[in-house]
Amino acid sequence: MRYPAFIRSLPALAVLAFVASCGDSTGPEQRQSSELHFLRFAANAPAILDVQASFWAKRGEDRELRMRYEPLPGTSESEEFLRFSVPAEALAARADGTSIAVGDSVLITVTVVNLQELIFDFQPSGLRFNASKPARLKIQYSHADEDLDGDGDVDGEDATLETRIALWKRETPTSAWIRLSDLLHVETDEVEADIRGFTGYALAF
Repeated sequence: MRYPAFIRSLPALAVLAFVASCGDSTGPEQRQSSELHFLRFAANAPAILDVQASFWAKRGEDRELRMRYEPLPGTSESEEFLRFSVPAEALAARADGTSIAVGDSVLITVTVVNLQELIFDFQPSGLRFNASKPARLKIQYSHADEDLDGDGDVDGEDATLETRIALWKRETPTSAWIRLSDLLHVETDEVEADIRGFTGYALAF
């Protein structure tokens, strides 16, 4: 997010902030949808080109999916907002528990749940990745609404809230959201995290 320079220079906005799961010793932090503020696409954000995208992940090969905005007027380049990378050894098991052998492929589909919020659905549900060599998800939020607190202006309060942005997952549309351990890059407006299984994912605070 491109806040004014005096806001971007606040001590709270480190170039790289490590955002760990904030739960206590009983487990990671969990919240209901009503307790989270989901990042929203800004009203002036480019139109989304890839509302849904698919690719074949293959055990034994590095593969990835990228989702983009429409090119801006007068340009031919499409800006990326999501990248999902599956290393060669990442695929582990299907939803029924059967192992994925070297050479086997799985069709992966990512969908923007709606055109207002940065919430994404990953299919096939239940797909599992290697815990020691997981998949990797990176979401870019430079075109999200900068008025994070919804008070009608963009100021230091919004800059502080940006440092609380994290990646959350939930298993079903009615289950609680669980906060992941992730990396928040406030200078490049990116969040990235290891992914060990398929579910819904969102950027929120």
